Amino acid sequence: MTTTAEFVIHGDTHLALDVHSASPGAPVVLYLHGGAWVVGSRADHQERLAGLVAQGITVVSADYRLVSETPYPGQRDDIEAAVDWIIREGLAPDSRHIVIMGASAGAHLGALVCFTSDFQFAGFVGLFGRYDLSSSVDHLRPPAGLTIPDEIIANVLPKGLESPRARAAALAGVPQERLTEEALLALSPVSYLAPTTPPLLLLHGLSDALAHHDHAQTFAERARNIGIRCEVVLIPEANHEDPLFDDPRYLSQIARFVERVTSTSEREESK
Repeated sequence: MTTTAEFVIHGDTHLALDVHSASPGAPVVLYLHGGAWVVGSRADHQERLAGLVAQGITVVSADYRLVSETPYPGQRDDIEAAVDWIIREGLAPDSRHIVIMGASAGAHLGALVCFTSDFQFAGFVGLFGRYDLSSSVDHLRPPAGLTIPDEIIANVLPKGLESPRARAAALAGVPQERLTEEALLALSPVSYLAPTTPPLLLLHGLSDALAHHDHAQTFAERARNIGIRCEVVLIPEANHEDPLFDDPRYLSQIARFVERVTSTSEREESK
């Protein structure tokens, strides 16, 4: 069963979320869509959301303001408002029973919020995300010859936000010429890894034409070096936003992770 609710209002902007319910008391995932911070919606990739529900997970897919509407931390405010709604509506008793999950730009934002919010979350699941926006990982470029998926090509990006640097500047709320390494690091989840960071599960395709899979690998290495539990699943032949990420084989891995980290014993052990 799917229900829709409005969870926050910013002037004329009304943000909504969809609750894709599993059984009562099921673990809860707050899912954040991709779209380079400039496109996309909570309704994207229904197969993925339905597949998680079939695995016994309740999925709350929430919209957030895009960078054409507000820079960061506006997106964090929206995501935290969705968390408040989940708790207020009784889907989870507190944030430590919620897993943040995101795809692409949603993975970046989800990790950033998960690591910096006053809320404490049970865990984080990232699909084909980039977790370091600084130039230190600019060498991690996809191999030549990979094809950008039609879904990505079909996206119409707002005028002036066609380039990755323009979008990063919009996220930072500064003109491109004033976008500094310090600002990029401040927007990078890797900058906020700490021993208190919850367990992580990262999935990435080995044929990703937009974000090299080593973004997940290097992020995982940094996390493990300070004692954070981090699992990485590399999917052969999977591209960016590939249908393979909706395959029950990988959704079941996500569901097992969610069930484990939201259990009382796991939370107590990770304190």
